[in-house]
Amino acid sequence: MKTINPYTSKMARMLAILTPEEFKSLGLWLQSPWANTNKKLVSLYNIVQKYHPDFPAKAMDKAQLFKKLYPTKAFDDKWMRNLMAAMCKQVEQFLVHQRLESDDSLSAQLLAKEYLKRHEGEWHEKLVNEIINNLEAKKAKETEDFLVLGQLYGELYERPKYTQNKSSQAALLAANRYLDCFYGLHKWRCITELNERQLILPEGTPPTWDIPQLEHLTQHLDIPALEIYKERLGLTRSLSMEGYLHLKAEVFSKFEYLSVKDKRILLFYLINTAIQLWIKGNVQIMGELLELYKTGLKEGLLVNFDRLSETTYSNIVTIGNSLQQFVFVSDFVNKYAGKLAPEMREDGKIWAAANTLFKQHDFEKSITLLSTHGFTSHLFSLHGKSLLLQAYFEACKNDDSYFMFMLDFGEAFRKYIHRDPLLSGGREAAYLNYIKYTTILLKNLVEKKWNGKWVEAFEKQINQEEFMQGKQWVLEKLGEIKDGLPS
Repeated sequence: MKTINPYTSKMARMLAILTPEEFKSLGLWLQSPWANTNKKLVSLYNIVQKYHPDFPAKAMDKAQLFKKLYPTKAFDDKWMRNLMAAMCKQVEQFLVHQRLESDDSLSAQLLAKEYLKRHEGEWHEKLVNEIINNLEAKKAKETEDFLVLGQLYGELYERPKYTQNKSSQAALLAANRYLDCFYGLHKWRCITELNERQLILPEGTPPTWDIPQLEHLTQHLDIPALEIYKERLGLTRSLSMEGYLHLKAEVFSKFEYLSVKDKRILLFYLINTAIQLWIKGNVQIMGELLELYKTGLKEGLLVNFDRLSETTYSNIVTIGNSLQQFVFVSDFVNKYAGKLAPEMREDGKIWAAANTLFKQHDFEKSITLLSTHGFTSHLFSLHGKSLLLQAYFEACKNDDSYFMFMLDFGEAFRKYIHRDPLLSGGREAAYLNYIKYTTILLKNLVEKKWNGKWVEAFEKQINQEEFMQGKQWVLEKLGEIKDGLPS
């Protein structure tokens, strides 16, 4: 699927989101009298089909399209806009129809409503019970399953004359129970997420929650995810390795009973918690952090709507290479770089290759790759510059001729950070501190102006910085200097 210029016509953008197979099916859809009675839409489709999925602006110009449709008529802008709007409407209806064709449960639910509307109570009850039985048999229910079950039991109860039946109370109680499940699970998710955001990104007055009331509401519900979310809330408030390991054990002991959504949410929470512990100095956690990512890849939890986030991608590459798992990283990049947003894919491949070269101590090749590629995406541009600074530092340790190159690059990097409008105050300070301390460390390393007292003071100064990108790496380099000092 091609990325379309946002200023291109809506019709071109809607047609571009269709895969080649879907676009071909749309052509058949437009030819069906059941779906479309406007024959000019078929003609319009035939004109533009050769451009899918690029749709260049010139070829999609309204006047040009009108001339091909009506060679002898004067251009009518309003008529053409209406025709293009009709095409958009057809694409919308086609996408909805496709969704219904691929979602048996949703189709059955809508059909059941039609039976009820048309007073076919027996057919309605039979179909609803089939849907209920299928949903209740699922080992791991999605949150929406609870809502659908609550609604379906409610439909059974509300059927004409059904409320007078002896069994009607059972349907009402079931509806009430499943709606509690839906509300309780959603509420615990929101509470834990809001609580975590407040710790990482304080956003105004912290929200208040009536936890005891929610615990009372959900205490009778047999949903494995609920207890895990409660434990997550406690760990977020008091981060510890022991708490993390216990939560991890709880998540994976109940993994097969969790919905896909809960698996994804809790896996990312474990990943983010492990990263926080690593930043705090628990370097031994890096190995199992990579295992968490591997689990996410295996279970299909890291790719969402056929996209892998650039942060997840870069974390996997960085951690894998740090653990010397170069074959895994190479396979990962080949398989998943295409899952990045289209505008990031080439940047992602180049940065990953440079990161691998850096971890293999081939600093010169890493420098060449990073300095000759023009990064266009914001994240990989920052990643590339940060890595290039480290590569220059390492190269300088073996070859003093790189010293001036690094100083020049450090100054250019500093100016880039000052001009970057997308960085918050804290992020800007973090990068500027990273450049400053790395440069100071290199100057003293090359000129050998350090001693034990200076190293200790420098280390203390770094540790006191609230915002600093690459703090662990700078401290690691300082530690290497410290280890080389005479005792």
